[in-house]
Amino acid sequence: MAPMASTLIAASPAPFVLWGNCFPEDILVEIGSYLSPCCLNSLLRTCKRFYGIVVPSLYRVVYLHVRPMGYEVDDDYPFAMRLMACLLSTLHHNTPDLHSPRFLPQFVRKISYKCDSLEANLRGLPMLAILLRSTPYVRDIQLDIDQASVPLGLDLLNRRGVIRSPPSTGIAIFEMPSAVALTLPCLKSVRSTRPQILAALLQWRPVQTAALDWAASFEDLAVVFPFTLATTPNHLARLSLSFVAEEIHFDSILRAVAMTFPRLDHLAVRCATRAAPTLLATWIEYLALEPMSLVQLRALSINHGIPRGLTPK
Repeated sequence: MAPMASTLIAASPAPFVLWGNCFPEDILVEIGSYLSPCCLNSLLRTCKRFYGIVVPSLYRVVYLHVRPMGYEVDDDYPFAMRLMACLLSTLHHNTPDLHSPRFLPQFVRKISYKCDSLEANLRGLPMLAILLRSTPYVRDIQLDIDQASVPLGLDLLNRRGVIRSPPSTGIAIFEMPSAVALTLPCLKSVRSTRPQILAALLQWRPVQTAALDWAASFEDLAVVFPFTLATTPNHLARLSLSFVAEEIHFDSILRAVAMTFPRLDHLAVRCATRAAPTLLATWIEYLALEPMSLVQLRALSINHGIPRGLTPK
């Protein structure tokens, strides 16, 4: 009986090896959709085949929420930096055909970066600029930074070729080439609390969805409209604007939106509760005076009430 027992023990690993090599990939992908990032990280370390199947799901959405330095419970700050460093450490695996599974930025489809500390942005924004330049298939970007970090962010994105400085004169617009090669060719959605960041990412790209989560007045929106009409194909279909002030000239905003983005399909506006009736009345009056404006608009959403944490700074 002893040899029989030893034979059974030696043969026991065979079913596990067969399961690992022949299990359908679609089932593994479905299982991975229910696992946490920590469990996915453990699963991809099981074997080479699991790595190639699981790693696209692990890095599809990248959340980089950086807390201010010196925060009492400061777990997110080092994690966000380590995550960006991990993605950037695989840049040397980049190949023209993007067939290497070790080049992790190719799997990123959405990047969300939030940081309200200038000190933390001095370290995080340079890494983010390199990461955005290296992600060929990213579709959604959310970039929320404090106002003091906006010049730094625009300069870094410009240096890495993610954005281009707007033309200084009207003549310079027509002197620029019609097709400007930029990074992020698959970008479809942009979200930010800073109009300057939103306007820079909208230029020269067929973005379909844009969201501005903070605006105190029409002057804050002015940077979105001047050059967008001439430097961006009018593909924007969905626009969301959030205002924190109660008294805003909605008629000027609606006219600017209609002139800049004539192909809008859905317009969402969040404002203070007291300003909602004024916005609705202004919109009805505008449609009566300009019936041929925004002819493709199918939905207008008015959300009243300021979101928590969205206050003027």
